[in-house]
Amino acid sequence: MKTLTKLYWMLTLIACMGLTSCGSDDPKSVNEEAFSSYYFTITMSEEGRDQGSLVMTTVSYTDYKGNLVSDVFDSSSDADYQTITSHEFTKVPASGNIVVTQSLRSGITYDKETYNLGAKLTVSLQSYSVGGSVISSRLSQKEESATLKVSNLSKVYPKTTTFKYTVAKDGTVTLQ
Repeated sequence: MKTLTKLYWMLTLIACMGLTSCGSDDPKSVNEEAFSSYYFTITMSEEGRDQGSLVMTTVSYTDYKGNLVSDVFDSSSDADYQTITSHEFTKVPASGNIVVTQSLRSGITYDKETYNLGAKLTVSLQSYSVGGSVISSRLSQKEESATLKVSNLSKVYPKTTTFKYTVAKDGTVTLQ
């Protein structure tokens, strides 16, 4: 009788194994730490009081579809700083350039001998996991200010600053 009972339980166990699976259908079982996306932000603060009225600042980068995107910082804003945020990118590994161009505005009448110019550019690059946690983050800043004579403005501008970034397959970012 013991043998039959033991055999019954073994056959029941074997029969039930065919009804189970190795994976889980529970959505919470998704690897929350797997790479999901990355994006960057560019913040500009005008360090020179004449920066916004004389200089136009443009940010250019290639979006996730391969199209060139150009955004202009709004100099009419009264905010202490302005931010431009890229589209979300999901394909890795990846690399690219963020190009910031500062150029003199056209049609300006110069009514002073010298101008106080300067800007602080901050680029922040972050990658995120499926669960929304930050995998990797980098920050790069470039700050400059100067008082320039009108005769030297065209020697300094246009000015281009390029930030280079990479995102590894695991979501690790670098920014130069």
